[in-house]
Amino acid sequence: MATFSIVLRNPDRPNADGTFSVSIRITHQRKISYINTPFRAKRNEIKKGEVSSPRIVSVLSQRIVFFQQETAKLGFAAERMDVKTLHDYLLRMEEQENNPEEGQGVDLFAFWRDEFLPSIAKMATKGLYTTSLNRLRAFHGAASLPTSSINLRFLHDYEDWLRKDGVGERGINLYMVHFKKVFGTTRDFLNDEDTGAIVIPNDPFRKYKIPLPPAPKREGDLSVEQVRRIVAWKPTLPDWRSFRTEQARDCFLLSLFLAGMNTADLYHSESLGKDWLLSYEREKTRTRRQDHAVQKIHVPEFLRHLVERYRDRMGERVFNFHVRYASHAELNRSVNKGLKQVGEDCGIPGLYYYQARHTFATIAHNELRYSLEDVGKCLTHVPTMKVTVGYVREDWSIVDEVNEAVADFVLGKEKGVL
Repeated sequence: MATFSIVLRNPDRPNADGTFSVSIRITHQRKISYINTPFRAKRNEIKKGEVSSPRIVSVLSQRIVFFQQETAKLGFAAERMDVKTLHDYLLRMEEQENNPEEGQGVDLFAFWRDEFLPSIAKMATKGLYTTSLNRLRAFHGAASLPTSSINLRFLHDYEDWLRKDGVGERGINLYMVHFKKVFGTTRDFLNDEDTGAIVIPNDPFRKYKIPLPPAPKREGDLSVEQVRRIVAWKPTLPDWRSFRTEQARDCFLLSLFLAGMNTADLYHSESLGKDWLLSYEREKTRTRRQDHAVQKIHVPEFLRHLVERYRDRMGERVFNFHVRYASHAELNRSVNKGLKQVGEDCGIPGLYYYQARHTFATIAHNELRYSLEDVGKCLTHVPTMKVTVGYVREDWSIVDEVNEAVADFVLGKEKGVL
């Protein structure tokens, strides 16, 4: 636990007027930091190297009591702070204590919890923002976080704390992006520039640069030989134990031969026409795009019996995964567990579902020489030439063309093996 004491900052070097500057020394984690004070002790106010003036000692002792109380409120969070971070935190708390009505802004934690989180529709996204809130609470250590106390130093201290706590660069990027988003939303929601009612005048993120996440891994695609092993795989476990692995393999093939379809879209898809035209809005990005990330693809004839195997007989959705699993996250978890067994049997350690999407894209571009724009359309990515797209009538046939070419390249004349 941190300790505080009244000391002469430079006992061997008096000021020009012969007095000595008085500071409060913080000792924490075997490191020292000093809080400056306006006091200067005369020689007759110093005994045995210590300040003896009742006037100075009385005032600074009160400050020390306050610092001790604020440190105690932090609990174990104080132990994760270095002495400089604790120093800055205590001065912020003291400033708020001395100016309770001036520049406090609002409690960001309260807004995050009561206003921002309820506005998020997707449970997965809400879960991520809840985790970010809990991380920030652990760093700050107090029940509330006034927006006025958030400055550039605070952001850098939080970033450093995350890194020391073992969070990787991707995680740090996510936490800081969430922090910026909530802070910006709070300012937009509460500030009224038209009337001049500015509740939150500060914007620390204006000068702060969020660390970039590491570049995405370009590994994960499989060779044609590996895919053929997965196609030819047969369950090796007893019937009652083979269902998950067989379903996992089938979902992998559905993704590979339906242009990299995600488990979330297998779970939520609702439209399959009589001509086997599968239409869906990509779950991951449909709420963030004006076109709702629509995808349309004809199910190839060789794959239709696999689609029928998992059809929703009630007609609510295309597949019956929503009946078997409480959420698409549960489906994804089950599929990836099953694929581990499939991968072991096929000599592909650590096989996972998203490799189907990677493999489709790599074959389409590297082997079949389709443009990245065409591959992106198959993957339901945002088009790179957004303005041009606005002038061109939508044509989904390119998705069918690329998808069939990939299937031909992988399976050749052996499509019937499925």
